[in-house]
Amino acid sequence: MKRHGFIMSTESKSNYNLKGSVCGKNGTAFIVNICPKIHLPQVYGKNEIAFIVNPIAGGKNRSRNDKKKTAAIHNFMLQQSSNSETEYGQLIHTTTAAGDAVRIAKELATQNYAVIAAVGGDGTVNEVARGLLEAQNEHPDLSPALAIIPFGSGNGLARHIYGSKNSARRPHSNAQKIDYGVINGKPFFCTAGIGFDALVSKLYASKKSRGALNYVSTALSAFINYKPEKYRITIDGKTFDRKAFLITFANASQWGNNGYIAPQADISDGYIDVVIIKKFPVTAIPRLIYQLMNKKLYKSRYAEYFKCEQIKVIRQKENYAHTDGEPQILGNEIEVKVYKQALRII
Repeated sequence: MKRHGFIMSTESKSNYNLKGSVCGKNGTAFIVNICPKIHLPQVYGKNEIAFIVNPIAGGKNRSRNDKKKTAAIHNFMLQQSSNSETEYGQLIHTTTAAGDAVRIAKELATQNYAVIAAVGGDGTVNEVARGLLEAQNEHPDLSPALAIIPFGSGNGLARHIYGSKNSARRPHSNAQKIDYGVINGKPFFCTAGIGFDALVSKLYASKKSRGALNYVSTALSAFINYKPEKYRITIDGKTFDRKAFLITFANASQWGNNGYIAPQADISDGYIDVVIIKKFPVTAIPRLIYQLMNKKLYKSRYAEYFKCEQIKVIRQKENYAHTDGEPQILGNEIEVKVYKQALRII
């Protein structure tokens, strides 16, 4: 039986054991046979698939995570074997620094790749998606599809799309077009935000270990001294003032870890869901957490929801914001808009 293998990029700094073979030592490329004949669905129109792997995503046990990523990539390939007689090959790249995935995805998009898969968390997904969009803007005839193999601490976009952290449970035979948002020129695909969640993102980014428990402990520590801010908000031409704990701009329904900040959000409806959480007493926290985890936060008297195509927020000073969980400083004027069905994803 003819077999097809993974090719490790010369940029790789990791060792991946694929069916017992070592691949990518010291950046060397090896061809490794790992799976039987696989077919690419005709909808893609090309015959290659690439994986961009964040080697530190998934926790501190690097060896165990490399094995899990290898197995997940292998299972993903097996999922592709249904709709076509077109055989295809695979390429694996690993990132070494922030921004690598943007550059690599952009380069691969101009080559013969049907699908470019992000193997990591929401930050990795954001970078890969941005690279694809940059390539499409420069070459409008390009249309590679994004895929997600989730290995992050939250996996918000993957959970929204696939209904589970494990994307291999979902068939990958058809691509759909999804929206994305832009906050002050910076794209996001799951959520962006200002206020308390942006502060937590900044503090969490400095932690050595990740995971839901670490995130919760970071949030609780930040809550003690946090003071809600005053905002002037304009949504689709209507202006009003609010003193808010946080403001989330949601393309997808959740922050991650099944925390549904905007349970009614639809990634293909052409709108951003805006969630304003007002100041609340400490005694309200247990109920708010219950509502967040059970898709009922919209029922809270401390929450306001809007759907819009464009929003402007003026705050008292420049401060942190986050895009898909990645913190950054933005100015006191915040502008958010949506780009409709601009990215293909499987």
